Amino acid sequence: EDLAKLAVWMFRTLDGKKVKNAPFSRETLETMIAVPKGYEDFYRTLAWGVWEDFLPEDFETRLAPKSVYHTGYTGTFIVVDVEHRLAVILLTNRVHPHDTGACNPLRRSVTEAVANALIE
Repeated sequence: EDLAKLAVWMFRTLDGKKVKNAPFSRETLETMIAVPKGYEDFYRTLAWGVWEDFLPEDFETRLAPKSVYHTGYTGTFIVVDVEHRLAVILLTNRVHPHDTGACNPLRRSVTEAVANALIE
C-alpha cells in the first residue's frame, strides 16, 4: 500500500494538484526523477534508475523510455511511468527458501504485461 501511495502522490504532484502531507514539492520531485545534466550516460536520477537502461537493446516496451524504477534485494520492484500515469509494483521474495535466482526477467515480463493491458 505504501508504494501505491507513493505513485499516486507522484502523479498528483506532477499534475499540480495539492496533496495533503506531501513529502516534497513538485520541483523537488521533478529533480528526483530527472537525469542530471552531464550524467545521461549513467541512466540514473538522484533516486531512481531509468527504464530504458533496464531493458535489453531489442526489448520493445510500451512504457515511456524515461520511466523510472527502483529495485530491492529480495526482488521487489516499482516502475513509475509518469507520461502514462502508470505504476507497476511487484513484491517478491527471491531469497526464500534459497538466496538464488534472478528477478529482472520476471520484473520486465510482469511490467510489460501490465503496460500492454493498460496503455493503448
